[in-house]
Amino acid sequence: MTSFDIATLTLELNRALQGARINNIYQINSTTLLLKLHQSSNPPLSLLIEAGKRAHLTSYAIGKPLTPSSFCSALRKYLLNGLIQKISQIEFERIISLDVETKYGNFQLIAELFGKGNIILVNQQNQIVHALTYRRMRDRNIIRGEVFKLPPTAGLDPTKSSIEQLKKLREQGETEVIIGLTKLLALGGLYAEEILLNSGMDKNMPCKQLEDEQLAKMFQAITVIFSKLSTSELNPCIVVDENGNWIDVIPFPLNIYKGKKFETFSSFNEALDEYFTKVSTEKITTLTTEQITSRRNEQERILSQQLEQLEGLKKSVELNRKLGDLIFSHLHDLQTLITIIVTARRSREPLDQTSSNLFRDKQRRQIPAIYFERLSPGRREFYASIEGIVFPLDFGLSAQENAARFYEKAKKANQKMKGVSKAIEVTKSKIESIQKQHLEVKTKIQKPIKKRVKPWYEKFHWFYTSEGLLAIGGRDATTNEIIIKRYMEPNDLVFHADFPGAPFVILKTDGKQPSEASVSQVAQFEASYSRAWRSAFGSADVYWVRPDQISKSPPAGEYLRKGMFMIYGQRNYIRGVSLRLAIGVKKIDDQIYVIGGPPSAIQPQTNIYVELVPMKRPSKKLTGEIRLKLAEKAGDLHGQVLALPIEEFQAFVPAGGAEIVK
Repeated sequence: MTSFDIATLTLELNRALQGARINNIYQINSTTLLLKLHQSSNPPLSLLIEAGKRAHLTSYAIGKPLTPSSFCSALRKYLLNGLIQKISQIEFERIISLDVETKYGNFQLIAELFGKGNIILVNQQNQIVHALTYRRMRDRNIIRGEVFKLPPTAGLDPTKSSIEQLKKLREQGETEVIIGLTKLLALGGLYAEEILLNSGMDKNMPCKQLEDEQLAKMFQAITVIFSKLSTSELNPCIVVDENGNWIDVIPFPLNIYKGKKFETFSSFNEALDEYFTKVSTEKITTLTTEQITSRRNEQERILSQQLEQLEGLKKSVELNRKLGDLIFSHLHDLQTLITIIVTARRSREPLDQTSSNLFRDKQRRQIPAIYFERLSPGRREFYASIEGIVFPLDFGLSAQENAARFYEKAKKANQKMKGVSKAIEVTKSKIESIQKQHLEVKTKIQKPIKKRVKPWYEKFHWFYTSEGLLAIGGRDATTNEIIIKRYMEPNDLVFHADFPGAPFVILKTDGKQPSEASVSQVAQFEASYSRAWRSAFGSADVYWVRPDQISKSPPAGEYLRKGMFMIYGQRNYIRGVSLRLAIGVKKIDDQIYVIGGPPSAIQPQTNIYVELVPMKRPSKKLTGEIRLKLAEKAGDLHGQVLALPIEEFQAFVPAGGAEIVK
C-alpha cells in the first residue's frame, strides 16, 4: 500500500470505526492481526492488519489459532473492551495509528506498513509497551520501555507542498524528474508518475532543466489529485489487465492505467479486501504448487537413479551368471591354467616371465594358454578371456570356487533387484500422489468464505420446519425473556417441556395454521434442547399453548425469576417425544450455511447431515468430528465445509454432549 492508499484508507476507517469497541484480538500468523470490533446497533466489523503490507476491514471468515501468541495476549490485556477514539495516518507516511481509550489509560496501536513492517503498542507516555518485532536500528530502537520514535521521513508531506518546495527539485541536477519527485515528496513512484503524466511532462528529463511553468503545472496536478482526498471524490477500483489479472487496487482511476479495465467498489476498504484476499490466496497456491513441483522433481530424480540402479543390477545378474556358466563349461582348462600360474608363483618365477610363457603358448593356440589375458601385479588374480568376455579369476581358489563366487554375486544382485523394484513402486506411488495433489491444490486452497450477515433469529436456537415456518428457542434465561417479550405474536404457538429449566420455543406461524408435522418437529426441537438431553433421557413430554396463556404476572406472594413465565389454561400435550437432532450444511447463493433441527425438518433441505442422540460425551470434541463427517459427505464442497468456523456447528449441539448415530 502506498502513502496515498493509506491516506484514503484512514479516512474511511476513522468514519467507520470511531467509537467502536475492541471485542477481541487474534494473531493470524507471524505478521497479521485481526481485531474484532463492535458498535452499538451496527453489525460487528473485522479489521485486518498485516505488518509491512496492508490494513483494511475484511468481510471474509479468517481461521483463528486455538492458542494466542504472547504478543496477542499482551494486546488483549491492554486493549480488550477499549474504545477506538481515532484512526489516523502519521504524517504522510505508511504508518497507521489507532488511538484506543481503555481502563488502563490511552494507547496507540501503531501499524508500520513499510519494509518488513511492525505493529507496536505505545502508552500515553509515548513508551513502547509491546511490539510484534523488537529491533535496534541506526535511527531508532523498537525496545520495550523505550520512547517510541518515528522512522526517518520518506520525503516532504505532499499535502503541505508548495511551489517553493518543488523548486528544490532543480538541486538534484541530472537526476531524472520521476526519481527526484519521489525523493522530494512522500508520494511513491506510482503517484509521482501519475502527477507527471497529468502535467504533460517527460518523466525522464533531468531535474535541473525544470522551468517555472513546468513546476506550476506539476503543483497544479498535485493539488488536483489531493483534492480528491479532501472532498472524498473517490471511485475505488481494482485494475485488471488484458488477461483478466488483477494488477493493482487504487482509490480512483489513474490515467497511468488508461486502457486497462476497472472493477469498481463502494468503498476503498472493500476493494482492498477483495484484492489482498485474492492475491494472498494466489500466493499461497503458487507457493504450494512450487513446493509440490519441488517434491515431484525430487521424487523423479530418485526414480531415475533407482531405474538406473535396477538396470545396472540386471546387467550384473546376467554377466555374473554368464561368467559362472563359462567357467563351468571350461572348468578343466581353467583349472589347468590356474595350476600353471600357481606353480610359477611358488617357484618365484618373475611375473613378466610367466606372462611371456603363457603369451607364447597362446600364440601357438595351445590349451589352456588360449584363455589367458593378463596377470594383475600385486593382486592374487589373473584375467581370462572366453567368447570375447574378459573376467578376473582368483588363482588362490579353484576354478569351481571361482564359478561359485560369480553365481553368488548374481544371487546378491538379484536380491538387490527385488528391493530396488519395491522402492521403485513406492517412488512411483509417491509421484502419482504428488501429481494428484498438484491437480487438487487449486480446488483445496480456496479464497476464504465471506462472512455472512446473520439474521436476527440466529441469536437463538432456531430451525425451519419442513413447511418453511420459523421456530426460535431461548438459549438461557435472558434469551427466554427476549423471545417471549419481543418476538411472540398473537398467532404463534409457544412450546415448553414438562419440567423446570426447559427453554421456551416459539413457532412463528405467520398467521397460518401449522401442520401436524410442524408441531411435531417443534416439540422434538423443544425436548432436545431441554434438560432432558443433558440427563440423557430417550424421550420427554412437551406441551404447547397460545401466547395469551402466558403472563409475567405471578400469583400473589410469588416471584418469577428472569426467563420464567406463568402459563394459564389448558396445555396441549405431546407425549413421549424422542430426543434426536440433525446438523447439516446447505448451499445458498454460493454460500455454505450450517443448519440444525429435527431430522424430519432437515432432510428436505439437504442430504449432507448427521443425526445426534443424547450421550455424555464432550461436545467440543464432537463438534470437530461433526464438521469432518459433513465435509466428507460434501464432495466438491469439502474444503468450504472445513473452512466454516467451528462455532457455527457448536451452536446446534445441545448442552450435555451427544453421539453421532447416522
